[in-house]
Amino acid sequence: MSRSLLVCLLVSSVCTLKAQEHMYITKVKAAERNVTNAYVKAQQEQSVTNTYVRARNKSSFYAGKVNTRRINNRLLKVEDYGRMRSSNVIVYGIPEKVNEDIRQTGEEIGHRLDIKDPLKDIVKIFRYRSRKQPRPVLIVLQNSLVKTKWVMAYRNKQMWNEKWYLHEHLAKGTLELVLEVKNWAQSKHYSHIWTWNSDVYYKKAMDSHKYKVLSMHHLHQLKMNEAKVELVSL
Repeated sequence: MSRSLLVCLLVSSVCTLKAQEHMYITKVKAAERNVTNAYVKAQQEQSVTNTYVRARNKSSFYAGKVNTRRINNRLLKVEDYGRMRSSNVIVYGIPEKVNEDIRQTGEEIGHRLDIKDPLKDIVKIFRYRSRKQPRPVLIVLQNSLVKTKWVMAYRNKQMWNEKWYLHEHLAKGTLELVLEVKNWAQSKHYSHIWTWNSDVYYKKAMDSHKYKVLSMHHLHQLKMNEAKVELVSL
């Protein structure tokens, strides 16, 4: 083999090796870029995920705090309003006079009940806002014990026979329940219904047990199967 041929073969081999080396390096660099890009993308995705989780947790935490605070405030308002009502009575059927002295009206109501010096029991009194005439009279009494005295005096004297009515100051929902229970009890020819401390009761007969109605849902259950869900109150 001639010397020139050997040189050509050697040069060709070197070029081939360099080409293979270049291809290998190119593949390695491409693989490195892919790994790097995948790592960066994973890091970015993890960062986004962590940010989202932190934001969600923070949002849930503060939302929970806000909701809890809001709920607690509402409960406190309901409790306060309930305590305020616990000392009140509301009177229906009292004629409304021109230029009425409302405290004098309250005094007259107390005298009908044989309450001694009724103005001492009354903290505040006014005509309740209503479309019906005469407007009902709302009486704020000293405390729940005084309210009990007035309510019991009215019931013991059966003053409803005189076509005026004195009741506990009930929340709207309780008043609606009373009306529904009254309609149901009348359809069953039960003797009477009443409220005490905003709870609703009924009797089937004068000498029967007294029963308690818890809610509209409970009343619906009573209508469907009274014997199963009726609640005797001691």
